[in-house]
Amino acid sequence: MDHPIHHLLPEIISEIFIHCLTRNCPGQKQAPLNVSSVCRQWRQIATSTPHLWSQISIHQSWNSRTQFVRILKLWISRSGSCGFSFAINWMRRDFSGVPDTAFQAILGVLLDNCEAWRNVQLTTELSLLTEFLSVIPGRTPKIQKITIHGVGGYETFSLTKLFAAPLVGLTHLFIDASTRFLPCSNGLLLENLRSLHLRYVDQLELIDCLSRSPRLQEFKAWFTFNTPNLQPIHNHVNVCLPHLRSLQLILDVFTWEQGKRGPFDHFQFPALETLFLDILSANLQDPNVTDHLSDLTIEFACRYANSLQHLEIDGRFINPPAPFVDRLPKLKHLGVPISFLDNEDIQGLVLRFSSSAHQPRQVFSHIESLSVFAVKGHSETNLSAIIRHAVEEESSTAVCPVTILVPSASLESFIVPQGSMVHVRARHEWRELHRHDLYREIGWVYSEG
Repeated sequence: MDHPIHHLLPEIISEIFIHCLTRNCPGQKQAPLNVSSVCRQWRQIATSTPHLWSQISIHQSWNSRTQFVRILKLWISRSGSCGFSFAINWMRRDFSGVPDTAFQAILGVLLDNCEAWRNVQLTTELSLLTEFLSVIPGRTPKIQKITIHGVGGYETFSLTKLFAAPLVGLTHLFIDASTRFLPCSNGLLLENLRSLHLRYVDQLELIDCLSRSPRLQEFKAWFTFNTPNLQPIHNHVNVCLPHLRSLQLILDVFTWEQGKRGPFDHFQFPALETLFLDILSANLQDPNVTDHLSDLTIEFACRYANSLQHLEIDGRFINPPAPFVDRLPKLKHLGVPISFLDNEDIQGLVLRFSSSAHQPRQVFSHIESLSVFAVKGHSETNLSAIIRHAVEEESSTAVCPVTILVPSASLESFIVPQGSMVHVRARHEWRELHRHDLYREIGWVYSEG
């Protein structure tokens, strides 16, 4: 009996095959190998669909060097003109200096076909990355995403080479390793870069790198600030990124000389919607500077009052700032240490649930979620009081529910009646659920290969 599936157009079957792909290609029991083994028609459809063969995961669990090279060549040949993406997870097992022949064989095949690279994810020691990176950017015209997870050692990754030749197609750059960028004078831009993630880069390098990324929409970095390091930069130098929507920064402050430009003064982000800041000040030699860090941070956030919708600020060494929530009328999500909220703020959060004549300040009608950091002891008691009074005051005419986010370990400490206008959620789970509202993940998305 003729099965209905045989009446489907080849293009539809091809699309179904593509949706069967997993992150663990290749595998004998997974697409595309399994579907191409069903019948002659399906094999023909599979082998003539380049996207089925355009992504491959390489790891040390494969059984032999011969298998590595054979499968890799097969995948690359069938990916055709669409190019291919690969993720490689490889660690040295022999530290005697003897070359890893399996790794070298795979590397040779990949380098021979580097003109077809699209998305590249490298998880290995930085010492093994040299040959991979030797072909970028000069011989990789199709490359769109680069992700580097440097493991072990104290080497730094140099960004300078990425500006040696145009990388017109590059949209995502994710470097999870100490980063070094030596300013170059060729004026080349990463003109289509949308997402950038850097770890441990200093302020001077950060400014130069961002100035070469004019269309950036998402940026995440851990950077250091030290006033003397900014001496080569003139006060009139500013980096404006008009398309930036999401900014996540870990700022490690070493010195800050009062009266001179601070860590945020060289930047302008007029379209900013999401701002997450974590301020580290353990390395500060002058404890008096910590008194100004919180105000400096708040002033930076309030620059973008016309666009900012999601704000989180954390830092153990920041003293509570002056009240600021009413300066951010479009704010929907707020994450702060509980000590950042004064009594009037807490009262505003509570009264928004009330139908009494006491009306909350209008700003709190916009806040939909509140994330609280470092909840313990007295802070936990304060947060419990907010929740308890909100439950007591709420009515059917309340503005809208608010979600209070706490660490998973503290979740059981807060009991809220079912159906309440106050919701208490674990911060991590809530972020995962709402991450596309807050910010898109920066870096590698393998399924887009």
